[in-house]
Amino acid sequence: MNVLRVFCPALLFACFSVSPAFSEAPRCGMSAEEVYARAAPSVVEVFSLTIARFRVADRVLPSFGSGFYLADGMVATNQHVVADAQTVIVHDEQGA
Repeated sequence: MNVLRVFCPALLFACFSVSPAFSEAPRCGMSAEEVYARAAPSVVEVFSLTIARFRVADRVLPSFGSGFYLADGMVATNQHVVADAQTVIVHDEQGA
């Protein structure tokens, strides 16, 4: 089984000012639509299965979350999504 290296940094959202109406121009020079179009291809869905060894019923525990691609095909997600998982499946917009 291949070892899936998953990093768990906090997600950073850039380019948006904290403004209730978003009436100000974005600081990075990009609109929300441009930021989405640029970031969306790297966002993934993460699904994992954990088997609880000491439970009699409901032994398979699913977990769902999101993440994003880093360099070299590695994925960053939250630790609680993949903690103690026996199987991790990553799904991106291309269906991979």
